[in-house]
Amino acid sequence: MRYLMILTVLATCISGCSSSKESPAPSKQEVWNYKEGYIISKSDHKVLVVKNTKAEDISKKSVQQLLDEVKPDAAWITVKNNGEYDSLAIGDKVSIVNDGMINQSYPAQATALKISRINTK
Repeated sequence: MRYLMILTVLATCISGCSSSKESPAPSKQEVWNYKEGYIISKSDHKVLVVKNTKAEDISKKSVQQLLDEVKPDAAWITVKNNGEYDSLAIGDKVSIVNDGMINQSYPAQATALKISRINTK
């Protein structure tokens, strides 16, 4: 009786784990590493950077519209160096070296050890 009960539980577990349906393929979307992006907003020594957007979208769309389009690829980057912060403008493509701490809220939050404009011309 005991072996029958063990066999029944084991058979139930095995049949519950198998499925004839195929799992969907994992998303091939590349995960953003927060090292490069475009500035879409500036405020209080922070820049809002998104992974990818078009220059004309930055000037034509609101920040919220852009955030909705790029989700989850956006981050507020705190810029401690006044010279670096003052040299940046909305629309700039930037390279970011962060301190390794990234708060995974939306938008994410991080602190830049170094941030610099990338020449795209």
